[in-house]
Amino acid sequence: MERLDIRKASVAGMFYSANADELEKSIEALINQVPKKSVESNTIRALIVPHAGYVYSGQVAASAYAQLDQDAQYDRIVLIGSSHHNRFNGVSVNLQNFYETPLGKVKVDVELAKELIANSKYIVNIPEVHKQEHCLEVQLPFLQKYLNNDLTILPMVMGSDSVAEIKEITKAVKPLFTENNLFIISTDFSHYPDYNDAVKEDALTAEMISKNNPELLFEHLQRLKERNIPGLVTGLCGWSSVLLLQFIVEDKEGFEYVPLLYQNSGDKLSHNHQRVVGYQSFALVTKEDLEMNDEAREYLLEIARQSIYQYFDQDYSVPDYSHEGIEKYRGAFVSVYVKGKLRGCIGTFQPNRKLKELVRKLAVDAAMHDYRFKVITEKELNHLSLEISVLGPLKMINSIDAIQIGKHGIYLRKGFKTGTFLPLVAMRNGWDAKQFVLNCAMKKAGMSEQELKDAEVFIYDTIVFSDNHEKSM
Repeated sequence: MERLDIRKASVAGMFYSANADELEKSIEALINQVPKKSVESNTIRALIVPHAGYVYSGQVAASAYAQLDQDAQYDRIVLIGSSHHNRFNGVSVNLQNFYETPLGKVKVDVELAKELIANSKYIVNIPEVHKQEHCLEVQLPFLQKYLNNDLTILPMVMGSDSVAEIKEITKAVKPLFTENNLFIISTDFSHYPDYNDAVKEDALTAEMISKNNPELLFEHLQRLKERNIPGLVTGLCGWSSVLLLQFIVEDKEGFEYVPLLYQNSGDKLSHNHQRVVGYQSFALVTKEDLEMNDEAREYLLEIARQSIYQYFDQDYSVPDYSHEGIEKYRGAFVSVYVKGKLRGCIGTFQPNRKLKELVRKLAVDAAMHDYRFKVITEKELNHLSLEISVLGPLKMINSIDAIQIGKHGIYLRKGFKTGTFLPLVAMRNGWDAKQFVLNCAMKKAGMSEQELKDAEVFIYDTIVFSDNHEKSM
């Protein structure tokens, strides 16, 4: 019988529980604490996830894995992280048959690894590189627990700190970037600044990643080192792995990075805000056009109206209609007007149901459950008009100069204080970007001007359509 070559878990009992039952329960708890759908599962081509102990970065990692379809079938999962213990030229792939965790064994695509080594001088096998390296290992229990199928992985540990070499490695790895493979890039963000510096600098690094420009990201990280921020050792510990992914997709149209969740170790250890480590997750997704045809828009408006009428036990029939756009998972807002005056506006950024289902729910919520307005009465149905805003993904920005009035909505977050304005709010009030943000902070999020200074600011695209008429019963 052939002897299996198994890479044993090296950080079980330290970074995560060595007990299988405890490990499963901890992952379930982490997954249950995060939104399940910030992006559509079938658009995900790569995830960027942290690799610290689960008590510190587990929730951020879970925010990425929770986006996947649990029944998704991948030919292989390409795991890429940067070495914490060794420096060497190129990238080392593991040739052991399996990785083992307390949840069992995971198969390694050894034949593909050998093929890559044979075809590129920059892809090597250095066994000692993989023995104690945790950045890939800590991803496996999430994959084992969350995905309902047998896994095959290609473990790759980056050793190079040369941009020229990373470009050469890109040439060898790029053919693997297909719809049938999932890439997982393992990296933490800032190491050891104080809490406030971490929040500020990690937001800027996240914005650089979102721009999908590897040269720009590298220049940013170099400038970060030159600024001598107290305590800061690195702004992105797995920068070479992130850079590899960016080089893979930089010349490909139709991809975007969607930030999912940010935390740092200070959020978990409230008594230690002096030396923190930052964690940010991303999904790299294929961009999908928000636009939909006139029939799809009319259908969404009609089913929104139908939902409100049915709340009052009124008959309102809508012919069946099928369109790809209304089946997608998207965020949305529904606004309800009576005789042209706003009487409710409710929405969500989390696309946790198909758009057609979400619109039905939001329509009733806006008409009957927006505490800022009087509820709609049955007598007012004759004078009802509706407006629907379909939302693109949130994109973190570092400067309000990125806001385009009339195009972008904004979302602000500072701790538990959050607020959003749709694009039309700025246009209707004649605000510039500064006024747009300030009014959102003070009127919607309840922030002071001081709190706004270090709040997270996001933008998002929308398409907006309305019926602009009153229907008779």
